[in-house]
Formats: sequence, structure tokens, C-alpha cells
Amino acid sequence: MTSTSISWTNTFNYRSSFNDPKKKKIIHEYKKLLRKEQHKQPTTNYQTSDCKNENSHGSMKQSGRTTFHRALKEYEKKQSEKKLQQQEQQRIELERNKALQRYQQKKKDRFKKLSKKTGKGQPVMKERIMLLLEKIQ
Repeated sequence: MTSTSISWTNTFNYRSSFNDPKKKKIIHEYKKLLRKEQHKQPTTNYQTSDCKNENSHGSMKQSGRTTFHRALKEYEKKQSEKKLQQQEQQRIELERNKALQRYQQKKKDRFKKLSKKTGKGQPVMKERIMLLLEKIQ
């Protein structure tokens, strides 16, 4: 009897039981949860608690109005930011379209100059030389 109980205690090693990857993962998650809870705990700020006490003495309608007004101001602020962002996007799109039109017009003019032919079907060298001169300058 004693030999079996001794052998059992010899085979069971407390430290080796934590070498199991599943157990390590569970322990890691538990410690991670504890760290998160510590970060979530609010710091004691006496000013905020005083403000809360002062608001509790006032009527509920006043606090309701202030939260409503606060929410309304926040909504208006978000709407104005959204409107500004839309205007900015429109301005960028307009600039992009203008640049594209300028590029297409320039390309069209260049094609016209390069495609001019003489009566016998030869290219007009004057236009080609002018384009090369513009490139150099």
C-alpha cells in the first residue's frame, strides 16, 4: 500500500503539470484578464465626484436638458464636419476633372498637329519641329 502511494507522489510533479500548453494558455488568459480589469478601474478623482453630488441636488429636468443639449451640439458638430469633408471631396474631384480635361485637350491638340499631312500624304514637318521645340523649352 505504501509503495503505491509513494510511487504516485513521485510521478506527480506539481511543476510539470504547468508545462502542459493548454494549462499555460489558460493561466496566460487569466493573467491577461486581470491586467485588463486593473486598467478599467477608474482612478479616484475627487472633482468628478463633487460635480456628481452637485448635479444630484439639482432637478432631473436640468440634467436631462444638459445631456440633450450636449448630444445636440455633438450631433451638429459631426454634421458640420461631415459637410466640410464632403465639400473637400467635391473640390478635389473638381480639380481632378479639370486636370483631366486639360490633359485630354493637350493630347488632342498634339494629335492634330502630328496627323497633318501634305497634299501628297507626307507629314507636315513644321508641326513636328514645333512640338520638338516646345519639348526642349
